[in-house]
Amino acid sequence: MYTHVIFDLDGTLLNTIDDLADAGNHVCAAHGWPVHTVDEFKRMVGNGIPKLVERFAPAGTDGETLAQVLAEFSAYYDEHKEDKTAPYPGIPELLTALKGQGVRMAVLSNKAHALAGPVVEHYFPGMFDAVQGALPDVPVKPDPTLLRSLMERLGAKPETTLFVGDSDVDVLTGKNGGLTVVGVLWGFRDRRELEGAGADYVIARPEALLRPGVDQHRQARQKATGGEETAKTGSVVRCALCWLAAAFFALLELADLWWLFTLLPDVLRYGYDWEAGYNLHLAEDFEIAGALAIFLGVPLLLLLPLSVLFTRKLPRYSRLTVGCWVGWPAAAVLALFECHGGLYLAERLPDVVGPGAEPYLVENWREAAVMMVVAGVLLVLMLALAVYCTVKLGKRGRSHEHPAPDKW
Repeated sequence: MYTHVIFDLDGTLLNTIDDLADAGNHVCAAHGWPVHTVDEFKRMVGNGIPKLVERFAPAGTDGETLAQVLAEFSAYYDEHKEDKTAPYPGIPELLTALKGQGVRMAVLSNKAHALAGPVVEHYFPGMFDAVQGALPDVPVKPDPTLLRSLMERLGAKPETTLFVGDSDVDVLTGKNGGLTVVGVLWGFRDRRELEGAGADYVIARPEALLRPGVDQHRQARQKATGGEETAKTGSVVRCALCWLAAAFFALLELADLWWLFTLLPDVLRYGYDWEAGYNLHLAEDFEIAGALAIFLGVPLLLLLPLSVLFTRKLPRYSRLTVGCWVGWPAAAVLALFECHGGLYLAERLPDVVGPGAEPYLVENWREAAVMMVVAGVLLVLMLALAVYCTVKLGKRGRSHEHPAPDKW
């Protein structure tokens, strides 16, 4: 049962982005700098006002100018911080419900402490037991220093405290403090960022926080089986099949190119002429090899970008699943190839090293040895990929073994 909930402020409780963007663009315009869209400001916020100023200022701006701009921004924002800022829909009702259930609540923000307290009290009077903003000479989120200090003041324990935020900075803050973290989708960042940072749960509406027995259990089960809402099993299977198909065509293409290049010296040395009728077998083999290289190269060139596209659309957890599904089968096939190739090399070795070895036998043995080396390198890479993804999946699964509470 969670007894405490700590919220981020901007992007979680309050939609402050329009006022922040207006203040930032006001300063940019005053200095003749390019202005930015609201969406661009959404990517800049999250690490405190000084970092925001550094991000919207042109690259290479000196420290003295940044300090001046920070003062100008703070003064303008202080006068206009309530022009467009408002609580997100459903937030007041959520806070009222949690308070009615006896849950103690606090706010941890990278907004300056002197500003954070009055803002929270203005929009949510009497709701929070404590508000902690950024302090001079103290690391800001995601460093857990202020989080731990806040929890100590509240008497909160990590196992019974929930951290709620809208960005990877918030997720990392909660994780650094040893807390269960809920990411929210109504703020400034998207699901991929929240899940990629390690959020335990992701919710789309404030009221979902009041139904942990329904919403959070469902998400925990989905994550444990690799079936997140944004990456259904079909997406993972499709991505894995694409990579396997690309690997299949890549191996065929490599084998064909090897054949083509082994024929090339004879073609350059002896040549062939269909009309004159000499070296026809060489001509036929070389043209077949060239045609196959084109035939196999076309699907390979189509499958590779398609596989990359499918992979980019998957959350990190599902990418690890794809890595397992591709890495282990590919490693198994390559291992079988290595075993058969090794046996072949061992059987032919006496004929190669013995006196009077036929040149063609030596050449065949060398070619087979080179192929074994290439296959061995690929085998090591596939094994490394498979083991890495498996270990990461195991750690991710253990991180979700704790059940979500049935009630607060």
